[in-house]
Amino acid sequence: MMLLPFMRRLVDRRTAAFMRDLTEGDDFKSTLAKGDREAAARQQWPEDRYPTLYRDTPVDVRRGVVWDGRLLGGRDVGHLTWNHLSPEIVEKACRESGHMAATIAGTATLILTILWLQVLPFGMGPLSEIFGSETPLAVKIGALASFLVGGVVTGYGLFMAYRFIGGRHPYALQRCIAAAFLLSYLTAWLGPMLAMGSLGSFLPSLLGMGSMPMSGGGGGGDGLRIFYGLRYPAWAGEIGAWMPFVWFYLAAAIQLVAAIPGMIGLFLAVAVVFVTAFYAAWSIGFQTTLSRWAAETGKPLTIATRDALLLWKAKAGVRETEYRAHARQVEDACGRLSSLPLIPVGVATGTTRARGDMKAPLNGQMVAFDGESIRVHTLVLGDTGAGKTRDVLKPLFGRIMGAAWGETHRLGAYVTDGKGSLYKDLLPMVAHRDDVRVIGTEDDMYGVDLLAGMSPLEVSSTFRSIASQNAGSGEEFWLEMASLLILHVATVAEALEFDPETMKERSSRLYSLASLLVIATDATVQKELAERVVALNGDLARLKTENRHLFDHVALAYESALWLRQSFAAMADDTRSSIVANVSAVLGKLVGAGTLTERFARGTITGNEIDVDFALNGGIVLVAIGESEFGQAGRIVATWLKQRLFVLAKRRLIKAPELCRNTTVALVADEYQMLATAGQNSDLDFWNVARETGVFFLGATQSVAALNQNIGKEATANLLNLFRNKIVMSTGEVETIDFVRKLAGDLPQGWEPDSTFYATQAEREQAMPVRPADVQAAFPVPTGFSLSDPAMEAAIGLDTRFIARSSNSPESRLATMQQANWRYEDKNKEVLTSGLSWQPKIRHDELRHGQGFAFAMIYRAGLDRADIIDMRSL
Repeated sequence: MMLLPFMRRLVDRRTAAFMRDLTEGDDFKSTLAKGDREAAARQQWPEDRYPTLYRDTPVDVRRGVVWDGRLLGGRDVGHLTWNHLSPEIVEKACRESGHMAATIAGTATLILTILWLQVLPFGMGPLSEIFGSETPLAVKIGALASFLVGGVVTGYGLFMAYRFIGGRHPYALQRCIAAAFLLSYLTAWLGPMLAMGSLGSFLPSLLGMGSMPMSGGGGGGDGLRIFYGLRYPAWAGEIGAWMPFVWFYLAAAIQLVAAIPGMIGLFLAVAVVFVTAFYAAWSIGFQTTLSRWAAETGKPLTIATRDALLLWKAKAGVRETEYRAHARQVEDACGRLSSLPLIPVGVATGTTRARGDMKAPLNGQMVAFDGESIRVHTLVLGDTGAGKTRDVLKPLFGRIMGAAWGETHRLGAYVTDGKGSLYKDLLPMVAHRDDVRVIGTEDDMYGVDLLAGMSPLEVSSTFRSIASQNAGSGEEFWLEMASLLILHVATVAEALEFDPETMKERSSRLYSLASLLVIATDATVQKELAERVVALNGDLARLKTENRHLFDHVALAYESALWLRQSFAAMADDTRSSIVANVSAVLGKLVGAGTLTERFARGTITGNEIDVDFALNGGIVLVAIGESEFGQAGRIVATWLKQRLFVLAKRRLIKAPELCRNTTVALVADEYQMLATAGQNSDLDFWNVARETGVFFLGATQSVAALNQNIGKEATANLLNLFRNKIVMSTGEVETIDFVRKLAGDLPQGWEPDSTFYATQAEREQAMPVRPADVQAAFPVPTGFSLSDPAMEAAIGLDTRFIARSSNSPESRLATMQQANWRYEDKNKEVLTSGLSWQPKIRHDELRHGQGFAFAMIYRAGLDRADIIDMRSL
C-alpha cells in the first residue's frame, strides 16, 4: 500500500517519542523497560530487608536471587522473565507492532471503503440498499460485517484512549463500543446519504427537470441517460430545443458540487475508521507482542521443580538464618576483606548447587580465596598423575606470589617436597626476584646448620616427631625413650661446646646431628663426655669468672650427665640396645651421606649458608633435598628443615608478634605424607597456631590412607581438621572418597524421570537456561490489559484421556472428572516425594571426572562453599 511508507515513518517517530516518555514511568515494568534494574528491584525487594542485592559484591561471593526454588521473599521464579526486558526489546516490540498495525488498519479500511461504496450509491438511505433485492448477497454480508467490525475496532480504540487518560469505569468498554456504532453510522452512512438524497430530489424539481429514480432506465433506442437522478432530455433534440440541454448540464454540475460535502464526510469517516483502527491495533498488538515475548522467554521458568513446590516450605525455618549468614559474608567481603588480594582457584560447575545446596557457587562462577581465608591452610589430595602440581600447586603459587598484598606487607615462601623435586617447577615463577635461595647440595645452593639456635628440648621434640613417622602403636615407648636419650646427650653436647678442652682437635661441632648420633650410640664417648661434665660441675667457681657461657650450661648438663651415668647405664643391655637402635634408625643414615652430611649434619658448613627463617623475613626458600636422591637421609633432612621452620616461627610469634602480622609466609609442599609429623612440636601442634605466626600451608598428598600410614589415623583425622580448605583431584582411594563424602555432607535427593520436572531450579537452569526470545510482531488479539508473570506448571499435568465426553450422562462425566483430578493430585504428590532421601552431596564417580576437575571446599569470608570445580577454566 502507498500509505505504508508514510505510516512506517510515523510509527518510528511515535516509537522514539514513546521511549522518551517511558523514562518518566515509575512502576516495576516501566523501570525495567527503560533499563533501570536497580529501581525495579528496590520496588520488589527493599534494601533494608535484602541488603545483599545492593552491594557491589565480589563476583565469587555473589548468589542468585533464587533460594530453594523461589525468589527471595517467596515469589514465583516466573518473575525473572522481566529480568530480560530491556529498552531494546520494548522499542523493537513497539516498532514492529506499529508496522503491523498500519498494515492491518490500512487493509481493513480499504476493504470497508470498497464495501460501503458498493452498497451506498448516492441518493438513497443505506439500510434499505443493504437489504435491497438488487445488491448481491456477498456484498450485503460483507457490508454488514464491516459495519460490525468497524464499530468494535473503533470502540476498542475509544476504550484504550479512555484507559490511557486514567478512566476506570466498569462499563467503559461496552459504552465505547455502543458509541462507536452510532458514530460509524452517522458519519460514514447517514450523513452523506441524507445530503445526497435531499439534493438529488430538490434540484431537478427546482429546475423543472423532474427527478428520476436511480434504478430507472430507458429502453435502448432513445439513448436515455441518467446522471445523479436527472434524465437526459433526448426529446429536446427532436424538436430542436437547446435550452433543456443547458438546464440539464447546469443541474448536473450543481448536483456534482452538492455531492462534495457528502464525499468529504465519507472520506472523514474513512479517516476516523483508519486512525481508530490503527491506534487500537497498535496498542493491542504492542501488548500482545510483549505478552508473547514474555511467554516464550519465560517458558523454562514454568517448568515444575521439587525445591519450589516442596523444599521451599520445608526449609522455611532455616532460610532466614542462611540469608543472614550470607549477608554477613557479603559485609565482610565488601568491608574488612576488600583490601586483601583475591586468589582464584577455579570455576564452579554448579553440581552441588543443582542438588539444592544454597551456599554452593553457581555454575560458571569463580571460586577464590581471599587474603585471609587462604591463611587457614589448604590440602590437596589426588592420585599420582591427577594433576596436583600442574593444576593446583603451580597456578596457586603463581597467583599467591603475584597478588597485591599491600605496600607494607611482605610475602615470603618456603617450598619443600618429600621427593625434593618441586623446587624445579616453582623456581622459574620467582626467578625474577633477588631474594630467592635454594637449599641443597650443589655448589650454588645453600646449607643449613639444623641445630643452630635450637634448645636440647626442641631438638629432642623434633627428633621424636620425625621418628614417629611410620611407627606402630607398639613402638611408642621406644621412641619416647630414644627422644629422652637425645635430650640428655644434646644437653651435654650443648654445654661442652663452650669447653675448649673438649672441642680441641674436633673437626665438627659437638652440638650437631652427626655428633649427637655418636654420643648416643657410642658408650665410650658417652661416658667420657658425661664424666667431663661432672668434673666441670665441681669447678663452677672458676667457670663463673673464666667461662660464663660454660658456667650457664653446666648446671643443666650435670643433671643429664648423671642420667646417662646412672639411669641409662643401669638399664638392661637389651633395653639400652633397643633405645640406641631407635636413635640409629632415625639418624644413622645421616652419617656417610657425603655432601648432605657436610651441609646439614656436622654444623660446619663450607660454602653458602642460610637459615630457614629467611622465608619468615619475606624471602623465598626452596628445598632441593628429598628422598628421590638421598633416600631416607634426604627425607629426614627435609623434614627436619620443616620442623626447624616451625620452631623459629613460634619463637618469632613470642618475640616479634608485629612482624608476624606484617609478613606472610606460604609453605608449599608436595608429597606431604612424607614430611608430616605427629607428637610434640609436630605438624599437629604447629598448624593449630600457624595462622598467628603468619605461616600458611598449601600442600599436596596422594590420599588419606597415605597420611594414615605415616602418622596414624588419629593424627591424620586431627590434621585434616586443621586444614580448612580441601581440594580433591581424581582419586579412587576408598578412605579419601569416604572422607570427601562425609566432609561434603548429605542433601535430600530423589528421582525425576519426567521430562517436565526437575529437582531444583539450578538443575533446570543448566538443562534449560532462560534466554530472551526474539521479538516478533503478534496479531493484535485483546487478552486483557496487564502483563503477568509466567506461572509455574504442575509437576504432572491433568490427564484428560479418560474423562467421559459431553454426550455421556452428566453423572458419568462428573465421576470421570473427579477420578482424573484425584489421579492428578496423587501423581503430583508422588513425583515430588518419589525416592526422596538424604544422599551424599558428592558421589564417587564425580571424583573421577578426569584432568583439571576437582572437588573443592573453599573457605571464603566466613563461609565454606563446596562444589566440583574446573581448575583449568580460569
